[in-house]
Amino acid sequence: MSRFLTRALFHGRVAISPAATAIPLFSPRALLPQLQASLFSTHVPQPASPREKGPKLRTPTPPPSKSQEELAQMPYLVRRTPSAQLPVYRRTKSGGTLRETHVKKVEGDRKKLAQELGGALSLDQKDVRVNPTTNHIEMKGHVLEEVKAYLLKLGF
Repeated sequence: MSRFLTRALFHGRVAISPAATAIPLFSPRALLPQLQASLFSTHVPQPASPREKGPKLRTPTPPPSKSQEELAQMPYLVRRTPSAQLPVYRRTKSGGTLRETHVKKVEGDRKKLAQELGGALSLDQKDVRVNPTTNHIEMKGHVLEEVKAYLLKLGF
């Protein structure tokens, strides 16, 4: 009998008691609105402080401000990722003591972009380099937001 009750509870059916009376145990249709409200809620909890663990909330990256023709006139081009974000990434190495920022998906004159980024962010030219193997621009320090702002200012 306990096996039947377990299955009846699982499937939302009516179980028969030993007295042969029908007792409705559980109705999944009654719980459907509550379940839908919890699953399809658009409320995203916000962390109380920046250091608090919680969902990472990212502001959407604005679309490019220049047309494809204007971007083709520039000596270099920074392509967006498939999710329309700028390809700028932070890297932490050596147990957290070495911090780098990488710019990927650069086409054209990478050295010129590296020089311009170094000048705009007031970095030494030795701290900005083009990796000859991956063709990524690597900068010392976590300057992700500054690089993104500069690339958006250029129209990418």
